[in-house]
Formats: sequence, C-alpha cells, structure tokens
Amino acid sequence: MIGSLKEDVLLGVVSAGIEKPSAAIYQIVEEARRTHGSGSISFGSVFTTLERLAKDGLVSVKKAKAPSGRTQKLFTITAPGNAALKKAADVRANISARSNGVSGGAHA
Repeated sequence: MIGSLKEDVLLGVVSAGIEKPSAAIYQIVEEARRTHGSGSISFGSVFTTLERLAKDGLVSVKKAKAPSGRTQKLFTITAPGNAALKKAADVRANISARSNGVSGGAHA
C-alpha cells in the first residue's frame, strides 16, 4: 500500500498528464496541492516523492528540452503506478464501507 503523499503525487502525475502523456514537476506540484488540499505540499516533498516513485517503478522519468531551452524532467505513471492507485482506492473504499457499517449499526 502506498502512503497518502505518494498517492497524491501519483494523482498529480495523472491529472497533470491528461493533456499530454508526461508532466513536468511544476504541473505535478500544482495538481498534488489541489488534490491534497491547500498549498500544504512543498515542491521539495513532491520532488523527493517523485524520485522515490521512480525508484519503485511507479513512474518513469525522461529528460526533455523545455520551451525555455532548459532541460526538464517529465514524469509518466507506469502500469504498476496505476495498479498502486487502484489498490489504494479499493482499500479506502473498503475502509469507508466498514466504517459506514459500524456507524450505522444498532446499539444495545
């Protein structure tokens, strides 16, 4: 199971990459902040998380020239990354269903 920050960053990769298959880190930061709520996620924590996700094979990284001419890293979610997101969503749904069942139960 992936942690919530990794999940938010993976969701950021997916959301930022909807128009293109890959997303630059600044796009991912904005999407992760939007997904996570508020601006509580720092650029550094997203970058570090992306590096860990790449090491784990959940995202792929390639270098490309930005319009400014500088080299930038572009991140793309992989099949294992998609599977990890699905598993996280399934676990969250299961927990939610259980908690709804507990709170809706009869009391003695």
